[in-house]
Amino acid sequence: MTSSARERWRRVQAVCERLEAVPSSSRLERLLELESDPDVQREAIALLQAIEDEARACREHLPSHLAADPGGLPTEIGGVRIEARI
Repeated sequence: MTSSARERWRRVQAVCERLEAVPSSSRLERLLELESDPDVQREAIALLQAIEDEARACREHLPSHLAADPGGLPTEIGGVRIEARI
């Protein structure tokens, strides 16, 4: 990877990290404030969409007891409900 490609990827990552907490409806406006390069903007939008798609697919395909717990730990094992961590 060339130094310019590394720098571009670093910028895409930095923009995405700052936009992840921004509501989807406000992301485009915030993106335009953070980054002026249209190519970096496009890549950031594509990466954020891929992250959202992956999260949605995980929620849809995980067993309900795993999907309900954002930590990914089961709330029940073999019919025994887990109350708390020790």
